[in-house]
Amino acid sequence: MRFPQEVLRNIVLIAVWAASGLAGPVSAQQCESLFDNRNISLVVPYSAGGGYDNYARVFAPVLESSIGAKVRIRNLPGAGAMIGINAVANARSSELIIGLFSPTILHNEKIYGRSAPDISSFEPLGSFYSDSTVWATRDEVNVDFNDAEGRFFAVASNSDFNRILLPGFALDWNIHLVRGYAGSTDQVFALLRRDVDYIYSSSVSMANYIESTEGINVFISVSDGPNSIFPDVPYLAGTGGVVEQLTNDLPAEQQRERIILARLSSELGKTYRAVMISSNADSEQVVCLRNAVEGAMFSEEFRQRAIAQHLLVEPLSGSALGSVIAETDSLIEDNWRLLQKYMEKSQ
Repeated sequence: MRFPQEVLRNIVLIAVWAASGLAGPVSAQQCESLFDNRNISLVVPYSAGGGYDNYARVFAPVLESSIGAKVRIRNLPGAGAMIGINAVANARSSELIIGLFSPTILHNEKIYGRSAPDISSFEPLGSFYSDSTVWATRDEVNVDFNDAEGRFFAVASNSDFNRILLPGFALDWNIHLVRGYAGSTDQVFALLRRDVDYIYSSSVSMANYIESTEGINVFISVSDGPNSIFPDVPYLAGTGGVVEQLTNDLPAEQQRERIILARLSSELGKTYRAVMISSNADSEQVVCLRNAVEGAMFSEEFRQRAIAQHLLVEPLSGSALGSVIAETDSLIEDNWRLLQKYMEKSQ
């Protein structure tokens, strides 16, 4: 049964009101008034055509049609995504500005000691999909996890510590970084040319490379359990993970440290397609936008649009994403000295 657009919009707004649990402070009418004839800016801190941008362009019309506001996508790339992220963090409380980026980037910037907003500068509205880092090599390379000889990795971004070096410390590998590559595709060519023997990427990107390129295979997932895209590949952390197996015969303190490094690697190597809003936003805005975003994100219309564009959808609510962020915050705080020790060791 198809509802007229105006009826559908009212259903969504009533759901927003009911789901908020704040019937007194924020009503359906207040949310409708907030969205009516307004523009919502959806900031993507990356260039058009990438993964985050693709999700934004599939999501924007679904959100727009469900709440009656115009949703305009703004690509603000630069400074390692910080230009766009700062634009969201510094939005005025009256502005309807949301951003699409991974909160993990802010955790990692804090560890690196680089200038970036704190994760507390944002309220999570939900996540379309989360992914893990994977490592790959050529089919001809025999990977022996017990062998600590030098491993040459191609590097094309500023995430080498959390996605390569930290997992390397957990494995007790001697890793060498080969920098200067322009992007992931350049890394793949470097691997095929035998300039390096190892590359890294998100699971989705690597699956696409493997589908279009012969001779590459994933040999480990930097995760704490089986990778949904590469379920038969060994995983780094957690029960049954490679690090647990490698450290079984070590003294308890050494084993504990490497298991912690593996867990940190798993969490800090994740990426989220997350929608965030500034914590400076009016509370009414946060409630209405969080539930509007969740309603559109979990809708069948969005899922079908995403599938048609070959985008994976495993949505998380804003509260669930908030719990994940809080857990990662605690993990970093509890192991700050250990992280700084290995950060210095990686220089």
